[in-house]
Amino acid sequence: MQFSAAFGLAALSLAALTLTACGDVAPNSGSESAAKGPLAPCGVTIQELTQSASAEGALTLIATPRDWANYASIIDAFEADYGIRVDVVVPYATSAEELDFVSASAGEAGRPDVIDINPAFIQQALDQDLVTAYQPTTWSQIPDSLKDPQGRWIGTYYGLLTIGANTAIVDMVPTTWKDLADPRYRGQVVLNGDPRQSGTGFAAVVAAALANGGSFTDITPGIDYFARLAQLGNLRVETIRPEAVASGDVPIMLDWAYNLTSARSTLQGQGGDLAIHVPRDGIFSSYYAQAITKDPEHPCAARLWMEHLLGDAAAIARLNGFAIPARFASIDAYGLIPPATQEILPSSRDIYALQFPSSNELALMNAQLEQQWGDKVAAVLG
Repeated sequence: MQFSAAFGLAALSLAALTLTACGDVAPNSGSESAAKGPLAPCGVTIQELTQSASAEGALTLIATPRDWANYASIIDAFEADYGIRVDVVVPYATSAEELDFVSASAGEAGRPDVIDINPAFIQQALDQDLVTAYQPTTWSQIPDSLKDPQGRWIGTYYGLLTIGANTAIVDMVPTTWKDLADPRYRGQVVLNGDPRQSGTGFAAVVAAALANGGSFTDITPGIDYFARLAQLGNLRVETIRPEAVASGDVPIMLDWAYNLTSARSTLQGQGGDLAIHVPRDGIFSSYYAQAITKDPEHPCAARLWMEHLLGDAAAIARLNGFAIPARFASIDAYGLIPPATQEILPSSRDIYALQFPSSNELALMNAQLEQQWGDKVAAVLG
């Protein structure tokens, strides 16, 4: 990733910056160790990595749709900056489908070089040995809660779970989890994906749990909440694109703010409006983790992509798409957040206060979903 004068730190020369760790190399091991590790064929500086990646000429991603967290801008910039073609396979795959695809396509041409999964599926990816470690040059600026100590994954961005409502269809816009249980919303509330497979669905259950006395160690109240919505006839569980809200097929959608912001732009262009609210009675934020696959077809391009994702320009692109970059504190400290972007974000204080569940807590929540969702919710929905 090359930092421009507008976005970069003036004293930082990336062309001479040494890549600190990769594969099984110890963290912060320095240039000599890095050169001896699996990265050696790609080079030990950003300039060498860029040359090696450009020579590969291609990068294959999965589950990174252009209308998700401003990936369109980020992908376009990567292609323009480095002349590397980016192919995205199964752009709208769930995290579970993503890992199945990576496992099934191992060793084949066109297999994904980098994955993008919900943290609830990180342990599965590690257990199945689907990823390899890489620590980018901005490693020290990434909060510990957003990275694996060994560098096997990094949560380069995160978002807020929100309620979106098409105001042309919904006359009284819900703003809280409590509101959604009103009988007036019968058949109108859509959870975007089964929480046992979808990161978005998972986040909604956790947020609802927090709104109803639950915690990161007990999301049963959230499962019970959705069971109640199902029994009332308010709930639908579908894997859909945000545009479904704009088209009117989905009156109320539970999804990430960065997805609903995209849908709102579409709807406003059609003369309508999409109201977006963070439900204050249960606020939950979650990251999506990026990781280089175990045997990438384009190993150098994959590493350069991780550098690109964690650069200043990509961070600002995330913010403009209403997603929060992992390096938010650095971007904020250097005054790089555009004023127009600040207007649509929560306060910095609110962003700094966000908490993320640990891997043990995620495993516990997943187990609770597997044990309870089917009988309590799926069986009611039929």
